[in-house]
Amino acid sequence: MKFIAVIGAGALLLVLPFACAKYDVLYNRTARTEVGKSIMDSDREIFKSSKPYVENSIQTLHSYKMQYDLASDEDKQIIANNIKSEFANFDSNLIENNNLRHFLESIRG
Repeated sequence: MKFIAVIGAGALLLVLPFACAKYDVLYNRTARTEVGKSIMDSDREIFKSSKPYVENSIQTLHSYKMQYDLASDEDKQIIANNIKSEFANFDSNLIENNNLRHFLESIRG
């Protein structure tokens, strides 16, 4: 009886890595389909509306504004381009500070 249990455990140890690899292949096929992409897109949208993401974005924008206020005209253009690219899809209505919201909207144009 012990002999059968040892052989069964050994067979399980041999089969388990192949089963995990097969699962990984099936998962990658599913994740790279349109359904998988739409699930990832919805997860990304949920993340972008989360409080930590919004607060971090606002802090980043505040840092850019401080740099912008102290910069020369040439540097202001560089900072404005960075803000435009980084905050292109950010909803400015999520910013409670009116001055910061107006700053972002003025940079966007």
